[in-house]
Amino acid sequence: MSLEVHGLSVAFGSIVALDEVSLSLRPGEVTAVLGPNAAGKSTLLRAMAGLQSVDGGRVVLDGREIDEHPIGLRARRLCYLPQQPDVVGPFRVGDVVGFGGLAWRGSRRGSKAVREALAMVGLPHDEHRLYHELSVGQRQRVSLARAVLQLGDAGWMLLDEPLSAQDPGEASRLLHLLAGLRDRGHGLGLVVHDPSVAWALADRVVVLQGGRLVEEGAREEVLEPGRLESIYGVRFQMGPMGPVPMLRDASA
Repeated sequence: MSLEVHGLSVAFGSIVALDEVSLSLRPGEVTAVLGPNAAGKSTLLRAMAGLQSVDGGRVVLDGREIDEHPIGLRARRLCYLPQQPDVVGPFRVGDVVGFGGLAWRGSRRGSKAVREALAMVGLPHDEHRLYHELSVGQRQRVSLARAVLQLGDAGWMLLDEPLSAQDPGEASRLLHLLAGLRDRGHGLGLVVHDPSVAWALADRVVVLQGGRLVEEGAREEVLEPGRLESIYGVRFQMGPMGPVPMLRDASA
């Protein structure tokens, strides 16, 4: 099981979003993608999922270029969760989660599997609610439940700011859920803005800046306060929950 990008380049007109980025995700690991705004983080995730056309380079899934995989097989191996998921139509929550089982036959398409996935993300009583009535945070959790159904026992999950609309309690629960998926053998790549989230969950961290990959390594190496200051232009200090920006100069 492998997911790699080689020399990936993407441009929107004269704006270079990605500039020859190469990266490999590993099964059973969480890779966090950090960087300033407009660094190319979301574009990278979409390109890795095969949802963004590229101007150069390759995305390779399990030894084959991603476009060579039949859609059904790709869906069972890889899923992408946007920051603000949306579904057009008067669907109920259980229907949306059930879409994740369409690439499979048998029990993954049943209501029992849907209920179990919803319970896993903290929405055990929402199967019959209309999807459009949910908050953004609840929609993020529905997308995660659908992804759990979609991937089966192992696969790649690409998440764009999965905690951005969660309250602290739900964020903590989702961190534990994502860690559990990693421990089951899934490979996770997630875009985060908060280095403390990467500290809590990631095994490896990569940093994009101006569309280029400028840092890559173990969490403890990349999330060092001095390195973060060079990336974000503000001072950081190491707290009990990981690196946090300093609100004022320590000497003040």
